[in-house]
Amino acid sequence: MADDAYNKKNIDRILSTKRKINIERVQVELVGTPFQLKVWKALMQIPCGTTMTYGEIAKKIGVPNAARAVGSACGKNTLAVVVPCHRAVPSTFAQDGKVGAYRWGTKRKEAMLKWEGAL
Repeated sequence: MADDAYNKKNIDRILSTKRKINIERVQVELVGTPFQLKVWKALMQIPCGTTMTYGEIAKKIGVPNAARAVGSACGKNTLAVVVPCHRAVPSTFAQDGKVGAYRWGTKRKEAMLKWEGAL
């Protein structure tokens, strides 16, 4: 998928710099299901350098039993970094340190979390 290759290239470029990028001022039009939009907007509210579990995000958007659906919505996100799905982690993260799946690869997710100071 061309979008994925473009995102991978840009994620790697961002990670190669030491300078933090202020994405709060970026305006985007998100296109997805109503549920996906709720998830993505919740992801955009997670501060840089922190994480939330899929279950915490589900509770935040008012669907407490939808942790798996939140993970699925994260996987459908095509706007890496702007919609920071890398900040969503499994409930076991605190115990085992495993960051969970990521559309552009677990190593990239780990690198992004380290770059932001969450790991």
